[in-house]
Amino acid sequence: MPCSFFNIQKKLFFLFILNLNILVVIHSANGQSNYNQDALEYYTKGLEHAKKGDYYKAIDDFTKAIELDYYLIQAYFNRGWAFSMISDYDKAIDDYTKAIELDYYLIQAYFNRGWTFSMIGDYDKAIDDYTKAIELDYYFKQAYFNRGWTFSMIGDYDKAIDDFTKAIELDSNYAKAYSARGWVFYMIGDIYRANADRETALRIDPSILLN
Repeated sequence: MPCSFFNIQKKLFFLFILNLNILVVIHSANGQSNYNQDALEYYTKGLEHAKKGDYYKAIDDFTKAIELDYYLIQAYFNRGWAFSMISDYDKAIDDYTKAIELDYYLIQAYFNRGWTFSMIGDYDKAIDDYTKAIELDYYFKQAYFNRGWTFSMIGDYDKAIDDFTKAIELDSNYAKAYSARGWVFYMIGDIYRANADRETALRIDPSILLN
């Protein structure tokens, strides 16, 4: 039994969801002509700072954009992401919540707020947000993945397996979902299926332990 693989998988679980969060946050202001143009300039500057990892400057620019245009949803959303990158999770949650108040259908805001709730250990609220994201987009495989991870954190392994399985149904090459499901199978003692998922994950992405 390759125990070392699953020990590493446990350590990498957090990195998997962190990477997903990063990938969904940077949006462009192009075409948003209804917004205050000065606000958009600060917003664009904030995006550039965020891409470079200068989160404090990004927060300052997003804040200036919001001061100039209260309804600039993307500024709240991305400021929330920047706050999460400096581990100021309460402020991140506040910004995602404001973005949702301004746009009830902003799927990524539910997703990111769910991730942030998970970071402070509020798994029930995280699950609620991932569930809302899924309700708004049935094909949102990352939301199934993150909700599955969150279920595993509270020991609800059956629901975790269901969510990872759904993510795999949506993307049969989703190596991280196979590896995550394999880890859960390992935790419940189903070694045969744990090994099967391990082998599938490594076949799809031989470098998965290095990502």
